[in-house]
Order: sequence, then C-alpha cells, then structure tokens
Amino acid sequence: MEKDTLLSSKSMGEDRAEGPAQAPTVEVALDPLFETCARHAVAKNTVSPSLLQRNFGISFERADKVICQMERYGIVSGRFGFKPRRVLVDAVALARILEKLEMDNLLN
Repeated sequence: MEKDTLLSSKSMGEDRAEGPAQAPTVEVALDPLFETCARHAVAKNTVSPSLLQRNFGISFERADKVICQMERYGIVSGRFGFKPRRVLVDAVALARILEKLEMDNLLN
C-alpha cells in the first residue's frame, strides 16, 4: 500500500528536493589512479577527462570520477563547461594533501 502512495505522489509532482544535496559523511576510498592522475594534473597544470583518457587509457566515466575526487580535495577547480579544469595547487601542496589522505587510509 505504501508503494502505491509513493508512486502516486511522485506522479503528481510532489517529489521535490529539500534544499541542496548533501555529501555523504562516510569517506570512500579513492580511485587507484587518483594519486597518479593528481600528480599528472599538477605537472601539466591542467586536467580534463579526455586528457586522462588519452594518458591512462581509462573510460570517460572513470576519468570524470577521478577529477571530481580531485575537486573534492581542492586540487582542481570546479567545472567550466567543456573547458579543462584549473589546477589549484603546486607539487608541494599536493604532497601534503596526498600525505594526509594516506594517513587517513584513503589512498590505495
């Protein structure tokens, strides 16, 4: 019975978001290529999914996921449409970020 009520309320347009989505509080392990891709981004001073696809032979979805993880930790900027992301840290700052992630057991 609850399922029918849920379906009918959604179909009536009553399924509205309550404010902005919240990030999960549980830390998720980073992609195995996170560190390598982050170092590559800092060395090139730019990053995009296509750049990671070409250099590491990974899918667009995985490349985008890695870039979103880099954004989450302040390594790269947010999205600018289809333009590559700006790198916000230098090699020294990246080393500090990676060290912290390793201490928190988030790096593989």
